[in-house]
Amino acid sequence: MASDDIDLSKGDPDRADSASERRRRRRQSSADSAKSSSTNESFTEREVREQLGRAFEGLAKGRQARGDEELAEAIAEEGDAMTEGFVALTNNVTPLRFPLVIALNITIVIGAFGRVGGILWGRFTGWRARRQAEYEQQTTQHGGVTIVEE
Repeated sequence: MASDDIDLSKGDPDRADSASERRRRRRQSSADSAKSSSTNESFTEREVREQLGRAFEGLAKGRQARGDEELAEAIAEEGDAMTEGFVALTNNVTPLRFPLVIALNITIVIGAFGRVGGILWGRFTGWRARRQAEYEQQTTQHGGVTIVEE
């Protein structure tokens, strides 16, 4: 047999390489998808930890700002334990992880808007009370007759 001849009894060497190459690529693809799914799970776990950490931090600060030092201290001290408990629960019951992250995101947004809304509501009621007091003062000064000053 000449050096340029192909021994067909063993199959085409180019096809053998491409078949082994395809198998290698499939294995690599499977390994990559397994890595990405474990990365996604750990990302979600990390996200749960971050969200819970921020939520407990915000709760502690809010309680402290309102003068409830005992509850603020308890939340600050036990926040890590509560976070780890939630993460452990979601590790055992994985379908809970996604709804928990969504609930935390919604709660954080509602808390932020609630805080801003509370401040704005307080300012509005203060403005309204001042306005009512001015009106009553003007009414009593003019003997019960309302005088509109423009």
